[in-house]
Amino acid sequence: MAGDSSVAGVIAAASVAGLAPLATPADAHLPPAPALPAPLPAPTAGLRPELSSAARLLSVLVDPALGSTPPPLPPLLPVPTALAPLISQALHDGIARSGLFYESHQADWVAGQRELASIRQEPQAAQAGTTATEDPGIAAIVRQQLEMLDGQPLQWRGELWPGQPLQMSIAKEPRRDSPSAAAAAADEPAWQTTLVSSLPALGRVCARLRFEGDRVWLELGSADAGSARLMTRHADELRAALQSGGLALQSFASRIDDEA
Repeated sequence: MAGDSSVAGVIAAASVAGLAPLATPADAHLPPAPALPAPLPAPTAGLRPELSSAARLLSVLVDPALGSTPPPLPPLLPVPTALAPLISQALHDGIARSGLFYESHQADWVAGQRELASIRQEPQAAQAGTTATEDPGIAAIVRQQLEMLDGQPLQWRGELWPGQPLQMSIAKEPRRDSPSAAAAAADEPAWQTTLVSSLPALGRVCARLRFEGDRVWLELGSADAGSARLMTRHADELRAALQSGGLALQSFASRIDDEA
């Protein structure tokens, strides 16, 4: 009967659950209980799922606690200098050897446009045989490469020379003189560069430069009013120095900047 089958189900369920089976009358003539699937084995202690190399890389990159800070870089110059060409070349080399363009430099080498010795100075070459999941520094570089592909500025932090910290960001922007958005998209973009450092005589200074071809717009910010006035008094010398380097200063501003 239907009632008998339901009772059998309850007994079977109680038995599987480890309970004492209920007593049944001998003349109940119950049908055999249906076989139930065996319980799943208990998870093995220490068992971890195997992830592909791509999955491991993504897990590192999306974890804010991992791979977010690259290792300290050596100073770009061994000693302080006031020579602009040396500083300019040092900044150029620091960006080129940062590892952010490693794959592009490899392609240049294959095409015979770059020396292998210069590629070997980049972090990825120095850490050959390791991956981003094993080296937080490489993970930080890969994360910044992905951010740059998404349109974020290039970021560089280090020392210009020992004891002289420097932060630099470089980003592309549309040209100011483009007559329309369509023309701006088709035209070569301008470059926006920001330099932040703490100088012995001026304190913390933030320099914001915008380049469009050989034209440059410059804004200097300092948290100290005296430093801002001092930079304004030397604006003509700055303009002459830029002209000697082939750059035409379009505008200059020096102001008090609490964020500098």
